[in-house]
Amino acid sequence: MSQSVQGKLSRIVDSLETTFVERDEVARGIAAALIARQHCFFLGPPGTAKSALCKETAQAVQGADYFETLLTKFTTPEEVFGPVSLKGLENDRYERITAGKLPTAHLAFIDEVWKASSAILNSLLTIANERLFQNGNGRFQGVPLMTMLAASNELPESEELNALYDRFMLRYVVDYVAEDGNFKKMLQASATTAVQAITLPELEQAQRESAALPMPDRVYDAMLTIRKRLKEEGIIPSDRRFRQSLETVKANSYLNGNTSSPVSEDDLSILQHVLWNEPAQVPVVKKIVLEITSPYEGKALELYDQASEIYQNTMSEQDANKKCNLAVEANAKLKKLLASLNDIITDIKTRGRDTSRIEKYKDKVDEMNKKILKDCLGLGA
Repeated sequence: MSQSVQGKLSRIVDSLETTFVERDEVARGIAAALIARQHCFFLGPPGTAKSALCKETAQAVQGADYFETLLTKFTTPEEVFGPVSLKGLENDRYERITAGKLPTAHLAFIDEVWKASSAILNSLLTIANERLFQNGNGRFQGVPLMTMLAASNELPESEELNALYDRFMLRYVVDYVAEDGNFKKMLQASATTAVQAITLPELEQAQRESAALPMPDRVYDAMLTIRKRLKEEGIIPSDRRFRQSLETVKANSYLNGNTSSPVSEDDLSILQHVLWNEPAQVPVVKKIVLEITSPYEGKALELYDQASEIYQNTMSEQDANKKCNLAVEANAKLKKLLASLNDIITDIKTRGRDTSRIEKYKDKVDEMNKKILKDCLGLGA
């Protein structure tokens, strides 16, 4: 059963990556969150397919109830948690009819999460943290929520919101489609790709198998190194955040095809989406995490960043003659970077490890080079 479940989860992620361009890491993060029973926060403007991505994921889990809402300062508790039961009031009980609302959902998407009233936000905190909903005076009921996905175009501004913000273990900055080729693919897409469905019992089985994966000392040592390096940069995630990230690391290992072996240092790469608090910290956290946990990917990222800088400098030049000269130089430099990426891929293959992530960096650099040749030098059209 385990292999088939993992295959279904991998196909779901692949399908989401195909349908939603430049959302590869987000799609994988949502899948990891479902397996780890953790929550995700997306920071970015409206119109970046966050809601569609979440809804598509929910539809892939057969038997799972999905709830979605857009919060405003005028949103009432009834809209999120259900109306007050009139029959209950007749019997001197204050309780809500929660059917079809957040307290009955397995997967939920909360848009503009920081806009709601304190009453709603306090209940969200209890649901997210303890999986409990206070339905009536002093009476709590368990909720089936596996993962809460939330979005906003801003970070929480007040300290009272920090407790809820901290409950979102995985965090992603989601912006508009950046690359021209991917933007064209998005425009040409006629319909979403049907995802491979997984049943709710199968997902629960994946959660149990993931939670049972052993964590060897070398992985804890790598986390200690990450903590020290981040502290040197003035980035200090809480002890609780490190502790609670373990289930997410296990989920990432499970998505990598592991059902019983110890978690490896490579699986810690998902911490790049866990250990930042504000967008300015993202590149620093990513660089440190990948250098320690996935040195091959860390080197590939460094090469990709160099290529991006070369590409931007070339394409932004306004003088035609200078742009032509820059394009010739850029072509030579990008070819060297592509050769270095090929060397990394070859080395990884000799070790029998997956090269797909490095190949994605290579493909992006290759696309940059082709665009420079076509737009600046009139070649390869």
